[in-house]
Amino acid sequence: MSPTALDQDRRRRRLLDARTRDLAARRDGPGEGRGAIRPADHLLVAVGNALYGLPLRAARGVAPAGPVAPLPGTHPAVAGIVHQAGRFVAVVDLAALLGLPPGPADGGVHVFLKSEPPVALAAAAVVGTTAAAAISGGDTGSAAAPAVTGHARLDDPALKASGGAATLLDVAALLAPVFPIPLALGA
Repeated sequence: MSPTALDQDRRRRRLLDARTRDLAARRDGPGEGRGAIRPADHLLVAVGNALYGLPLRAARGVAPAGPVAPLPGTHPAVAGIVHQAGRFVAVVDLAALLGLPPGPADGGVHVFLKSEPPVALAAAAVVGTTAAAAISGGDTGSAAAPAVTGHARLDDPALKASGGAATLLDVAALLAPVFPIPLALGA
């Protein structure tokens, strides 16, 4: 091995050893300290021109929106029902719940919730997950005000088009006007 290659190898090893020591010495918990990695806790969904954060623990899964059978005589936000994994699931239009104009009739996604009875939220798209750190408290000026738990700044450069922020929602409070009996979330 040439002296230059040997020096580069030693330098690389010293850098790796120093980084290993730094990581091993870190005592910060999740979300604490500079550079700490926080686990994702919110599912980001696009509705209209905004992003909303649903607690990740409330979501069972996501699937492309398929045909929805209408369910007459229900709350105006209930788009209908779908059949998923052997069960009938009520589909609730997230835009309607938030007081926004309805999204496109075709496309979109269904976010299936861990709930009993089974419920899915219809949204335009799922953008991803994030560790949302709240930067402000609840909302008082929108139709969804009781369900808004706060607003979060999103540091992902890909999400800057949405203003770099998301509105965080409480799923139980969001669905309370639709279902007269509270949902069993986390079921």
